[in-house]
Formats: sequence, structure tokens, C-alpha cells
Amino acid sequence: MKFEIMFEFGSSIKKLVESVESLVSESHLIVDSNGFLIKAMDGNHICLIHLKVNKNDCSSFLFEGKEQIEVGLNFEDLSKILKRSTEKDFVRLSFNSSSPHKELSIEVIKAKIEELDMNEEQKHEYKIAHPKSRVPKLKIRSLGSKAKTFTMGLIDVDSEDFNLDSLCQFSQNMVLHFKINGEELDEIVKDSEIYSEVLGIGLKGENLIFSAEGSIGKYKNPYKINELSDFEGRDSDFSCNYAIGFIKNILKSNGLTEKSIQIGLQGESPLYLKYSIWNESTIEYFLAPRVEDNEEEETPVKVESPKIESSNLKPIIKVDQIRINAILAIGEEIDDIESDMESTNASYNILKEKSKIENDLDKTMEYLSEMKVLQAKGKELLTYHTSLQNLFENPMLIV
Repeated sequence: MKFEIMFEFGSSIKKLVESVESLVSESHLIVDSNGFLIKAMDGNHICLIHLKVNKNDCSSFLFEGKEQIEVGLNFEDLSKILKRSTEKDFVRLSFNSSSPHKELSIEVIKAKIEELDMNEEQKHEYKIAHPKSRVPKLKIRSLGSKAKTFTMGLIDVDSEDFNLDSLCQFSQNMVLHFKINGEELDEIVKDSEIYSEVLGIGLKGENLIFSAEGSIGKYKNPYKINELSDFEGRDSDFSCNYAIGFIKNILKSNGLTEKSIQIGLQGESPLYLKYSIWNESTIEYFLAPRVEDNEEEETPVKVESPKIESSNLKPIIKVDQIRINAILAIGEEIDDIESDMESTNASYNILKEKSKIENDLDKTMEYLSEMKVLQAKGKELLTYHTSLQNLFENPMLIV
């Protein structure tokens, strides 16, 4: 079994690999008779990428085999190699399973440029379109004789089974769809990161709102939904937060197309972004929402409280017996709450670790939802704990 994939312009495959490498360091390149694809998640299982390149978008494509070929690659290393090509170079990726060396070959071939005169029909058409311009020569690009070859050893990559049909159905059923220019979304992200590392996206009435909030202030950028391109949505207000760092990496795909990005949104669900690149190829991203309100809040709560000892009661010895009994009861309740908080933290951390290793996106989202519930419970416990601690330290407030 073997394959050969040729790109006429080195910049095309270079930008494609950079888009993958910014999120995923290692994955399988899967090649079949229709083209090639990459489906993978980042190390923390926060973002899934599904890249599908149709063979018709390649300069030439050869596939020989009865079944698909999967080669494990380090995309950081592949990106370094492709950076040694120029925009005008041809680049050919090839693999042959019968070769004694299990490796991917990357050929960077200098283009041969020939200048030819137009025929009479071409000249006539050009003069009609450009009546004041001199008729130029045709520049024909072809493979030159100068080439350099790089090889990459294949690596073992843990297979991750993604139900792409389920993900496709999930993206179609989101409550909100629209298109936005990639550069415009990039500007929104740059505005937002002045204030936070989290971008808020929400629907409120007739407005789609991008927002961010930080210690220095707030950012808000509303769009009227009837002004959005290809808007489709149902009446359901929601708001969700996403990590700006991941969005910035996703937006590296802007260099592959001038077409607008298709966006899918739904409360407490992954952000869906789809790029249509070249003629028949696509890149899809599913970015999980942020559970934490801020980066410092890695667990729902973590409180260091003073231990309740008899010495803590010395300042209130003169308080009547009823208050003393109440204070002792409060102290016991504080102990119980701290125990509940410890249990909540432990459950949260278990779910957090499970979410990192879970391959199924639906299950990951279920873990994230449970983590959010635990986070809310932790906040309630913290508020109650603070109130009781205040009473314990200020017994004269007890009536």
C-alpha cells in the first residue's frame, strides 16, 4: 500500500499543518482513495479538530491499497520541515508500506517557470479585458529538476475513537448558526484579551454579544442577529465562556481561506467552527466551554480555616450560656461544612481527571456539566462557611 500527495504551492500544505500543530502535536494522518483526514484532540481534551482534504484539492493524488492507510506523525516536526519550503515550491508527501523503512517522505521541489506567448484567441480575450495593457507572456509552472528530500520516522499514536456522525448531528442541532469573517472574529478576540483570557459569547433577545471582563474593566460587542450572515436560530437566550488561547490557535486557519467561518452555538455546549478551504475541503473544530470562572479557580473552593479549640472561646467567656452553646453548635457546623467542602473538592478533581482522558465528546461534556454543579455547590458552602465563621469570631452578633 502506498500514497503520494502533491501540492503545487508549498504555502498551502505549510499553513494546513501549522493549523493542526497549534492544537495537536501528534496524530494519525489517515489516507484513502478520496483524500486524507486528521481527527484528533488536544492533550487536555478541550478542543477537537477534524480536517478533511478532498483529493481534488491536491495538485496530484495517488492512492494504492484496499483499505485506508494510517501513519502516526509528530506534526511539530513536520511543520519544521515544511518551513524549509517556499511559497513557489512543489511539495510531495509519500509513503510506501513495502519500503524497509517505515517513514514519510517529504520532497521539496523547485518550480520551473516557462514564459510562453499567448495564442491569438487568448490575446484577443486579454485585449478586451485590458484594452490599455500590453499583452503579457503566459507563465507556466512545472516540476523542476532541483529537489531536496526529508524523511520522518513514523510514531505510535494512541488511537482515539470519535463518533464523527454523532458530532456532525450535534453541530447541526445547535440552537444558533451564523457566519462571520475570520479577520473580524480575530479582532474580537484581540479586543477581549485586553481584559481576560476568556471570551463570553451569548444570545440575549435580538443581540449576539461577545464580551470579556477583568480587573481593569469590561468589554462588550453586540451584533444584531438580523445583520449576521446566514443567521439561523431559535428563541433561547444563553451565555457561555471559551478559552481565548484555544480560539487564537483555531484562527490560524484564517490563512487558508478568505471565506467566512461557520459558527454553531448552544448554551453549555462546545463552540463549533467550520472552515471551508480551497474547493472541496473543510476543517471543523469543537471547543469545550470553560467551567471555571477564572484561571485561578482550579477547584470549586479551597479554604484554610482555623481549628476550633477551647482557647478560641476565651474572648467570650463572659457571654451568657445561651450564646456559648450557640457558638459551640456553630463550631460543630463549621467542621461539618469543611468536611463537605473537602468531599466536594475531591469529587471535582476526580471528574476533572476523567474529562482529560475521556475520548467520547458527549461523555466529556457530561463530566464538565457535573463539575459545574459541584463548583456551584462549593460556592454555596463557601458563602455559608464565611457567614458561620464571622459569627464564631464575633459572638456578640448572635441574638
